[in-house]
Amino acid sequence: MVEFFTIISLTLIYISLYFSTLFLLNYFKNKKRIYEEPLLPKKLPRVSVIIPAFNEEKTIAATLDSVIALHYPKNLLEVIVINDGSTDKTRAIANRYAQQYNYVKVLNKTNSGKADSLNKGISIIKGEFFVVLDADSYIHPEAIYKSIGFFSDSNVAAVTPPMCPRNTKKIIEKIQYWEYVFSSVLKLFFQSIKLIYVTHGVGSIFRTKIIKKIGGFDTKNLTEDLEIALRIYKYNYKIKSPIFFFNTTEVPKTFKSLWNQRIRWMMGTIQSLIKYKLDFLKLQPNILCRIVFPFMLINVIILFLSFFIISYFLLNQIYNTFLLLYYHIIVGQSISFYFDFFISGLTALTTGLLILFFVSIVICFKTFRLDFKKSIIYFARPLLFYILFYAMFSAFVVIMSSYKVLKGDIQWFK
Repeated sequence: MVEFFTIISLTLIYISLYFSTLFLLNYFKNKKRIYEEPLLPKKLPRVSVIIPAFNEEKTIAATLDSVIALHYPKNLLEVIVINDGSTDKTRAIANRYAQQYNYVKVLNKTNSGKADSLNKGISIIKGEFFVVLDADSYIHPEAIYKSIGFFSDSNVAAVTPPMCPRNTKKIIEKIQYWEYVFSSVLKLFFQSIKLIYVTHGVGSIFRTKIIKKIGGFDTKNLTEDLEIALRIYKYNYKIKSPIFFFNTTEVPKTFKSLWNQRIRWMMGTIQSLIKYKLDFLKLQPNILCRIVFPFMLINVIILFLSFFIISYFLLNQIYNTFLLLYYHIIVGQSISFYFDFFISGLTALTTGLLILFFVSIVICFKTFRLDFKKSIIYFARPLLFYILFYAMFSAFVVIMSSYKVLKGDIQWFK
């Protein structure tokens, strides 16, 4: 049993080292071109901003303020708040903005979920492109200007910008800060191998004609932002990601809300894997089946196996320590402890992986021109939590999400 788990562990660490090394080599190869901005079109297009909102009275005003502050001609801007049956003051706040700004409109509907709200918005917008902005997120003033040039390629269906947490006071929020910054720079690597598989709701921009053509957003999927990205690839369109700015969003403030969010995300991922499994098995000649689907599947499998591997070695180490302690007590020897990290080779590989991880963190801050020294002091303890516990947390999420999907307990929750 030990040999089996050791082999699996070595395999998983090898895969991690492989992708980490690939990421670093790709970064150094392309770092001179990272900040190349696409040229603005000679004639700026009309852009619609769709804001689906359900009981967001605490954040909707700030979200709308960020849209109004956009550096984009207001005569080419259309803002539509989709009030999804809110029972709080969301509707009243949105109406106040609609009365003050003639390019802001409010569409009221019965509660039917975010994907349906987006589809309702798409059906009435006038923009050649549209932005999806969650009602607890905030768009950078230059976001549209710095992204719209990517659409000069007619096959680009979406541009999904980097994002980071707006709230970073609590330790759980700081942990997510590390996660978001690191995942944002990974998008650069993923973009180079056509692997951006989420077009999140924090200011992603879509080409209206293409999204209508492929059927709009899936109302049955818990993560419509992930599913629509996979469908974009299925129809051989492209997704791009800029690096010139950050949009921001409110992240979960408690462990319970973080847990619920990640369960929903993973359930949506599993839903998408199930939905597109036949395309994958039939080996359809597109990016979805050749690159994106296999990567997502391997990622879920690795997280699933990590739960059992970490649990086994942790329990095995505890058991051996207790046996050693019991032996010393029985024979009357002095008590001494030691830590045997199951095979020195595995220790070396793990150490190498951690070194690569820290190098990647430094690259993240350098790439996004963030203050590394200030951040490392402010976020040092959360970084330790992120390194030590995030893998196990993600593994638990996969286990629970898989159970819920198999059970048929699929429902949207926040």
